[in-house]
Amino acid sequence: MQVRLLGPVELWDGAVSVPLGPRARAVLAALALDPGRVRSVDRLIEAVWGERAPTTATAQIQACVSALRRAWRLADPDGEPVRDVIVTVPPGYVLRTDQVDLLEFERHIDHARGMEPARAADELRAALALWRGPALGGLAGLAAEAARLEERRLTAIEERIDADLAVGRAGDLIPEVVSLVAAHPLRERFRGQLMRALHRAGRRSEALDAYQDARETLVAELGLEPGPDLRRIQQAILADDTSPAGPAAEPVPSGRPSPLPPDIGDFTGRAKQVAEIAAALTWRPEPYAAVPIIAISGRGGVGKTTLAVHVAHRLRPEFPDGRLYVGLHGSEATPADPGDVLGRLLRALGVDGAAIPADPDERADLYRARLDGRRALIVLDNAADERQVRPLLPGSPLCAVLVTSRRRLTGLAGATRIELDAFDPIQAAELLTRVAGPERVAAEPEAADRVAALCDRLPLALRIAAARLAAKPHWTLERLARRLADEHRRLDELVHADLEVRGSLALGHRGLSAAAQRAFRLLGVLEVADFAAWTAAALVDVPMQEGEDLVEELVDARLLEVAGRDETDQPRYRFHDLLRVYARERAVVEEAPAERRAALGRAAAAWLALVGEAERRLPNCYYAPLSGDAPRMPLDPETTDVLLRDPLAWFESERSAITAMVEQAHAAGMPGPCWELASASLPFFEFCGDLVEWRRCCDHALAAARESGDLRGEAASEINLGAMLYVQSEFGEARDHFERAAALCERIGERYGRAGALCGVAGTVRIIGDPEASRPLWADALRLFGELGDRRAEAYAVEGLGLCDLDQGRAEPARARFEEMLRLYRSAGNGMGEAHALRRIAGVELELGRYGEALRLLEQALPTFHAIGDRLSEAVVRMRMGECLVRQKRHDEARPVLDLVMTTFRDVGWRTCEGHVLRLTGEMLLADGDPDAAAAQLGESLRIFRDLHESLDVAETLRCLADTHVAKGDEEAATAARDEARGILVELGREL
Repeated sequence: MQVRLLGPVELWDGAVSVPLGPRARAVLAALALDPGRVRSVDRLIEAVWGERAPTTATAQIQACVSALRRAWRLADPDGEPVRDVIVTVPPGYVLRTDQVDLLEFERHIDHARGMEPARAADELRAALALWRGPALGGLAGLAAEAARLEERRLTAIEERIDADLAVGRAGDLIPEVVSLVAAHPLRERFRGQLMRALHRAGRRSEALDAYQDARETLVAELGLEPGPDLRRIQQAILADDTSPAGPAAEPVPSGRPSPLPPDIGDFTGRAKQVAEIAAALTWRPEPYAAVPIIAISGRGGVGKTTLAVHVAHRLRPEFPDGRLYVGLHGSEATPADPGDVLGRLLRALGVDGAAIPADPDERADLYRARLDGRRALIVLDNAADERQVRPLLPGSPLCAVLVTSRRRLTGLAGATRIELDAFDPIQAAELLTRVAGPERVAAEPEAADRVAALCDRLPLALRIAAARLAAKPHWTLERLARRLADEHRRLDELVHADLEVRGSLALGHRGLSAAAQRAFRLLGVLEVADFAAWTAAALVDVPMQEGEDLVEELVDARLLEVAGRDETDQPRYRFHDLLRVYARERAVVEEAPAERRAALGRAAAAWLALVGEAERRLPNCYYAPLSGDAPRMPLDPETTDVLLRDPLAWFESERSAITAMVEQAHAAGMPGPCWELASASLPFFEFCGDLVEWRRCCDHALAAARESGDLRGEAASEINLGAMLYVQSEFGEARDHFERAAALCERIGERYGRAGALCGVAGTVRIIGDPEASRPLWADALRLFGELGDRRAEAYAVEGLGLCDLDQGRAEPARARFEEMLRLYRSAGNGMGEAHALRRIAGVELELGRYGEALRLLEQALPTFHAIGDRLSEAVVRMRMGECLVRQKRHDEARPVLDLVMTTFRDVGWRTCEGHVLRLTGEMLLADGDPDAAAAQLGESLRIFRDLHESLDVAETLRCLADTHVAKGDEEAATAARDEARGILVELGREL
């Protein structure tokens, strides 16, 4: 499968184009522009709709992602899913593929660097041949990205023309360059290339006319004279210089300062950044406007210095008066003094030591005077901050400055900032290949991927790993991967000769305040993927404001990174893996075991307090989860109110962290926080439908409770597991867990928990086809809830009794129950419960054939579920609305509704509702005159309901199948289906 962006956005399966809708194309393009990196849902929404996104934008993005995943599944020749192509990674998705034409374009451009001109020209032609039209096919939400790609295309054309000129193809180039000048009249490089081509083709007067035309156009359009490059070309033409080096080149003056460290021969990746930096350092928007400044930032070991030195060497012709390099030691305890640095720079510029002033301001004045009118590049490596850099900036606009720093130097006015991150998978593999050898990497590609991942794809770590492999030719990559997989030894493994990752990480750690060092160590104890600032405050046991300051200090030092903003608009922070390993290493060395455990306990106590408060604020319409006496550590009221403004959104942002905390509490022998955190999360998991993380929480909680002999915790965990299995339609197994919970609660005298467990047993008994046996269980639960005074829970039990009536065809008694349910929820002030009651009353109207009234009630209930983000209940309501539309023969309106909810049900594995949608689809197909297609849908629906032992739905689906068999002329099959359905309904106390 290949993604094509350099023209209309397309997805190709070999030689076949895969059809995609316009929104799916926009989502694919946004993901493929940066494969391997997370694109947030907000960015995908912007790519599709710009600033005018509909309220359903998030759901539609999910549908687009599902469609793209299906496209990849269909591409597999064996019909098996192609896994991990589009992966959900909060706050969005990651596309994991290197089959993107843009990446191939960049690889060709990168390979052309350093080649002799003829080969470089061929490589650049291959890159440009990938373009099929305007990039991204005119997608409005990606206009800025398209403009950036167009600039890359034009730059590649310019480089290819320069290479062709260098090998003597001037005459052939003239028509093409004339067209390019006409299309881009203000692009001076094309103008210069036309002048050089004409001159070398022996058309000297036309070349000078081309300069005059360029001057007139620039003056008329911009009010500017031609830049220095065009003027030099004009002077060379006047002197009739046709040397192969080209009229743009100048003699290199002798004695120029250039104390650069050596470039590396196996420089890898960074083609995009190299091009961006080179363009920014050499292009002036107007003559002599300001000193171009590039500030490269990134964490230790990411290759900032390597990139800066590589670019500086490459730009040697652009800065004939010298390239000066100085290390500022900004990550060390004592950064270089700017006055001392100025002394070094002045000596490099030829100033005798005795003539260098002692006063720092006078040194700065002399430094700028020496550079005035000169074209020099100043490389300031590893800057501490802006104050260290400012005295070292030249005054001459002909100079340029390249700064590297772990910090983002946002205070350097007018600077272009380049954020450097770890390598992508392709670049990481390329570096391993270049250093360790192509045969070894090609022989073990999966092991190479693991080595790269365990190195965080950090260039320094990758180079060390590759160098170790090169030094040990008898090692396999699998062997190195196994050694790196041990977190306790990983940093010891990443040492070779004078290179080590630990030293690079230690530099950033030593530069922190004592409080930030402690925060760094304790945050390393947590095994969560990311966290909010309040987590750090609780862990370190400081006020919220101080916790935020400590986290931001770690971000500034590049020991943490901002992972985005969560659903509550709070920044999320995370470690890169090697930094987490280093933080844990420091915690083991510098923090006593008791303090590490206490910090973990504080974090768990803060999560417990927040989850409990969030549940109280949630409009949950079921019984409350069981709790215990594990410590709670509430945050300050203001922070709590900010975080829990939308309780469901807060849980969504913390869901993965809570799951990790449950697991870590179990492993650390903290059973109370483990099972209580899992139990308190039950209502939220029911809302969000993440069955994988829900199951993990349940399993760890139950194991922790049993291991510690905590019967209350065991009962709570059994209820949790039962609820999770119920959502998965695993009703038999769910019933077992609920029955065990009921028995445990009776044993310890926990009446409320027993009532909740009885509701679970009653629900599973009813849905597998025995509503009459379910009634006394609902009644017992209703009695207990009433005695305990929980009206919300009473309403839930009344709902169960109403469903028993509806199952047995007693519509009016069911309506009375649901109206009592509505009254109880209203008296409890529970808006979500009211919406559920309206949905149930709508079900009665559907049963009675009053489809318009049912649709009205469902439309009244829908906004409540949508507003609180209860995607499962919202999907069920929409399914029922689709059912009303099917009954009213409004099939064109019903189909998109049912397609949308089917995606949700399949995502969460809710097979019962999947079976309902299949049955409704079959009914539509039958009504539309396609009994064969209808039979296929109904057959799949019947299989699901039989697997789930849902007797009433089996009977209803058999009834529909009987009608399908009649339409196909198979009366025998129709009779068999009707007879089976009649037998089931008689057992349920209903009639066909």
